[in-house]
Amino acid sequence: MKKISIIVIVAVLCLLNIRLMEKDGTACTAFLLKHGDDLFVGKNFDWMVADAHVIVNKRGVSKTAIQTFFDRNPVTEEPLGWTSRFGSVTFNQFGREWPFGGMNEAGLIVEGLALADSESPRPDNRPSISAFQLIQFYLDRFETVEDVIASRATLRIRPSRAPAGHLFVTDKKGNSVVIEFMGGKQIHYSKQSLPHKVLTNSPYADSIAFLKNDRLPWRDKSKSIERFIRTSKTVKRYRPEASNSPLDDAFNMLEDVQWRVERGFGALKFVIETKWSVVYDVKRLQIHFRTRENPKRRIIHMRGFDFSCAAPVKVLNIHARLSGDVTDRFVDYTHQINRNLIESSFEQTPYPVFYGFNQEFVFHLIKSGFSEYNEIPVEAVDTLSSFPETTVCEKQSSVL
Repeated sequence: MKKISIIVIVAVLCLLNIRLMEKDGTACTAFLLKHGDDLFVGKNFDWMVADAHVIVNKRGVSKTAIQTFFDRNPVTEEPLGWTSRFGSVTFNQFGREWPFGGMNEAGLIVEGLALADSESPRPDNRPSISAFQLIQFYLDRFETVEDVIASRATLRIRPSRAPAGHLFVTDKKGNSVVIEFMGGKQIHYSKQSLPHKVLTNSPYADSIAFLKNDRLPWRDKSKSIERFIRTSKTVKRYRPEASNSPLDDAFNMLEDVQWRVERGFGALKFVIETKWSVVYDVKRLQIHFRTRENPKRRIIHMRGFDFSCAAPVKVLNIHARLSGDVTDRFVDYTHQINRNLIESSFEQTPYPVFYGFNQEFVFHLIKSGFSEYNEIPVEAVDTLSSFPETTVCEKQSSVL
């Protein structure tokens, strides 16, 4: 009996540690920096998994939203269908077509950040799409922030297992919008309602309120408010005339808000930290990035790619031991490359991130002797990895 009690206590402590991960472990930062006519969007990706691919996505490709592992309930409503108008370059951790952020050839940038307080809209008569697929849809279809905002009337994201997060979107004119899903409604902040073009991991309205009062909450999840205030002040006092390199300035701003935390214990220990930093040069259609595993700065020239749907899809390991211009170092995409990434990402992601904190999770821990906290959902891997094969190049009517 005593042994069972100890096991239960340990399981509870483990759950508490994982819960803290959910509240404190999602820490990303995004911002827009203006330098005369130049625009630079910076983004830190902070998480426990570092694996990712940089993927070149094509224009003229027909797609239909599908039911994913990340959707909460079986989807019975009409799925959203579309054809990509623009090519794009994206950063993907769970495979092709499921990016965390990127830029298209029209200069639209969409970056996703975690938001624990988000709540997806309830089902209605609009065609639906997984929140996990929304970033690629925006990059496929739109050129301006106004286009993105207007699309709210024609589509809806589905309820998801994990919070839907929120989005930071900027176009080549320097217009920005923050998109959130709060209380079952889609909310937009732009123009006057977006006084600071910065986003972290708190609701935007809360971030602005604390910034105005210049104070921090008693409990600042993942230092989200602190990072928002610090970045907003840095961007506001930025003086282009005093800068020799706005690109360096953007990377320095990202470095200033890098974040790291350790959670769990023993075999269940994990570290959440800044895995990569990206700076988009909007005017020049360039993407600069560096990773924790390879801190050498690399550059991608989007104008160097053939975005026509007939051309092979290209992919690059984000941690490849390269530096400088890597535009010509991309390789042809294959299903196996894609699947390997997805399996690796699932293997490194804690079980409760996908399944939640429930009795099943406690039993799973006990059964494994507290040596495992993740499982690879085979059906999810199959669905995500095979989706690209369902897309069709309209001009040649052939499966990509």
